[in-house]
Formats: sequence, structure tokens, C-alpha cells
Amino acid sequence: MQMTLKNILLQGLVLGDEHIHSVKNVLSDEKNNKIIISVAFARKNGVHLLKETLSKFKDKIELFVGIANGVTSKQAVEEIIRCGISPYLINMGTVSRIFHPKIYLAFQNEGIHIITGSANLTYSGLSENIEISTHVFLEKGTSNYDILTDKIESSFELLKNNHPNNVKKINSKEELNVLHEDGFLENEDIKDSALILSKTKTKNPKFIPAFPKVIKTKQLTSIASHISHNENHVGEVWKSKPLTRRDLNIPTAIKTNPTGSMFFKKGLFSNIDQRHYFRNELFSELTWVIDTNPNKKHLERAEAIFEIIVNGISYGDFKLKLTHDSRTDSKTYKQNNSVTQIHWGEAKNYISREELLGKTMILYHIGGNKYQISVE
Repeated sequence: MQMTLKNILLQGLVLGDEHIHSVKNVLSDEKNNKIIISVAFARKNGVHLLKETLSKFKDKIELFVGIANGVTSKQAVEEIIRCGISPYLINMGTVSRIFHPKIYLAFQNEGIHIITGSANLTYSGLSENIEISTHVFLEKGTSNYDILTDKIESSFELLKNNHPNNVKKINSKEELNVLHEDGFLENEDIKDSALILSKTKTKNPKFIPAFPKVIKTKQLTSIASHISHNENHVGEVWKSKPLTRRDLNIPTAIKTNPTGSMFFKKGLFSNIDQRHYFRNELFSELTWVIDTNPNKKHLERAEAIFEIIVNGISYGDFKLKLTHDSRTDSKTYKQNNSVTQIHWGEAKNYISREELLGKTMILYHIGGNKYQISVE
């Protein structure tokens, strides 16, 4: 009764050590009762390498793959679905952490085959890159066998069942299309998509988020959204109407210069006076100072911390500026228009996105000078 080291795969360094051979052999074993595949990235050509095996043993397979990482593609997930498997797609919800395991597990009556290391479900990962993994067989009866197997299985069960905001089982092409339209899956038909991974490390959301962060952000958002709206204005404190180009600072023409800011209007809070609500209620706890320019003494300035969340992905905290026009005799004020605005600053790249047109912006007050802005 023991754990047997079957192989150390040194793909790209040792001839014949390509992962595809060992992975296919392990997954194709008729003695398998259950198979778990969990990878960070998947591409169509990688899935195609295992297509026959995945199709044959589809009823035994649970497949987990990361999305919103600049690599996993719509075509890869389509190929998985064609094999008869409904994959679990993991969206971590932030750029600061990614879903990054690479493990292939085959459960048998006698024990478990485990291949784990660096190989993703991509053609390069399984056959071309320099990748290193360990293949072991954990024999039933080995010391701590039951503890280890329960740890493995329960962890994936928790992943499936405890994080509905971040883990979604995909059953149809329609669900897949929604994820692609929201920017969580890459399109392999676009030739320059290979550049996306490096671009997602910068603040350029046009190429959609690097891998999602489970729970930290979404928990905070959901907690905030369930706090009742009270006199202290904690929880959901404002919701926009469908977002426009002006709101998102998207130029309407080539020569248009975006302002870099957005006025807080009534939105869906129709019972508020937008001229006073934001300055005197929502942001009243902030330190407001009068502009030092003599010509702008009517402008009050403040700063607050805003966590920016777009389509469930947190881009982190930003210190953003607010401006309030204190004049009550201006044309804008007399026409009951908004006089308080937020300046997007370094967060602008996350906000100024064509695909967000028509979506809703929600403002949450977490407490003190901390807020969340979620676009969904």
C-alpha cells in the first residue's frame, strides 16, 4: 500500500515526454470510475488532442477551466460541449488572482492516478512547450488515503456549489455566447488574440479581464447590496439608467475630446434631488475643500476610494476625485440638473468601453470614504 511515482514528465527536454501521451493513457483507462480535469487555460487545438477520449468517457468527466484570462477561448469551450461535457467555467472576479491549477485525476477502485504540474489544455501545453509534471498513483489503503481523496473531491464540490457568482456550469451555445459577448472568452478567429495575455496585465480592458477572483470582491458587493438603505446611506445608494457614451467617456466622433468625468444624475432613484443628494448625503462624510483658483471658488473638491467592478471583475481600489458646483443661482442648478461629478482618473480605461453601453452602474457605500462602483 503506497504512493507510486509513475513518471516525471519533462516535456520539451526529454524526447517522448509529451504530456499528451500520459494524459491520454490515464484518462482512457477503462478502470476509471471518475475523472476530474482542472486547468487554467483551454484552446480548441488542445481540446481536439483529447477529443476522442473526452467523448468516450464524457459521463465520467468533470472539467474545470479558467476564463476571463485572455487565453481560454469560446472555440475551446464549444469543442468541450461537443464532446458531451458541460464544463465548469471559473471566473475569479479580479485581475489580482487567477484560477491556475493543472491537474488530471482518474479515480479507480484500486486508487487514483494524478498528473499535476504545468500543462494546460492547449496544444502547446500538452505537446510543445517546456512543461514539467509529476505522475503518481495513490494506492487505496495508503496512509491518509481517505483523508486525501476526500480533500480532493470535497474541494471541487465546494468550488461547484459555494461560488455561484464565479463558477458556472455551461450547457448550451447560448450561454457560451453570452460569456463571449461579456468579454470573458477569447475569439480564436481574431489573429492578434495571442497578444491579449500580455495586454491584460495592463489597464486596457478592451481585451477583457485577466483571470477572475473568486469571492473576495463579489462577497463584498453582495453583502453591500443586501444591507438595507438607511439614514447612514450604507449599501446600494444609487443606480444609473442605461449607460450612455457621455457617462462612459466614449467619444462620439474622432475629434471629440472626452471629459474624463461623469455627472451623477438621478438614474433610477427618481425621488432624490440630484443637486443635493450626492454632495450633502452620499458624500457628506468626505473632506471637501474649495478650489484654490479664484475663478473656480464655486467648486468644491473631495477624494474617496472606489473599488471598480466591471462584469463581476474587480480592478482594485482607486482614489478618485469628486467635484461639486455649489452655486444655487446657475442655469444648471435652476434647471434641476446634476452638479456633482466623479473624475475617472486611472480608472477610466476600465470604464470607457463600448461593450458597457446600455449596462447599469451601481454605487455602493461600504463605509467612511470607501465605495464600490459596479457596472453590470
